[in-house]
Formats: sequence, C-alpha cells, structure tokens
Amino acid sequence: MILSHSFFRFLLVGFLGFFVDYTVFSLLYDDLGSTLARLISILVAIFTTWIFNRRYTFSFKERNIIREFLKYLYFSKVSLIVNYIIFMLSVKLLGTSFITGYILATGVSMFFNYNFYRTI
Repeated sequence: MILSHSFFRFLLVGFLGFFVDYTVFSLLYDDLGSTLARLISILVAIFTTWIFNRRYTFSFKERNIIREFLKYLYFSKVSLIVNYIIFMLSVKLLGTSFITGYILATGVSMFFNYNFYRTI
C-alpha cells in the first residue's frame, strides 16, 4: 500500500504532536497528577497539530481562522475522548507505563483524526 502525501505529512505532524503532548504531560505530572496533566497536554497537542496540519497537510477551506480552529477542536473531541480513555485504561487498569499508554492511545486515535480533519 502506498501512503498518500497528505497522510505521510499527517503522520509527521502527528509525531510532533505526540512529542508536544508527552513533553507537556511530563512537565505537569508532578504538580497536577495524571488526569489534569493529561487533559492539558492533549489540548496543547491539538493546538500544535492544528497549526502544522493547516499549513502542511490539509487545505482547509474555512476562511475564518477562529471558526476553522473551532471546527478542528470539534472534530478533535472524538479523538480526545478515545485517546484519553485508552490512555487512562491502559495506565490505571492494565498498569502499563505512561509511554506505552501514550503509544496505544495515539495509534488508535490517529485514524479518527485523519478522517475527521480531511473534511474541514
């Protein structure tokens, strides 16, 4: 299977988002705990990936940049929920490490993201 150029760029932006997400989480974890640190890190990662996806991956048609971000955020809610639940279940119930939880959660939610973001 040959990956499309947009999907390849989406994966690269996703790696950046993963790095931002994990870095923010790691910085906040000791002070805020896993739940709040994870929610904040996901939101920062969504904002970061929106900036890079709008520039390098997708041709968003929305002319109003605030409305565009709100649409991106709206579509991200499904991914955010899936990502968060998988992360928390794997860490809290299965006892996996944080990095394993991140990898599982990110891998599953990536497919939701790509298909939702292409429609903006």
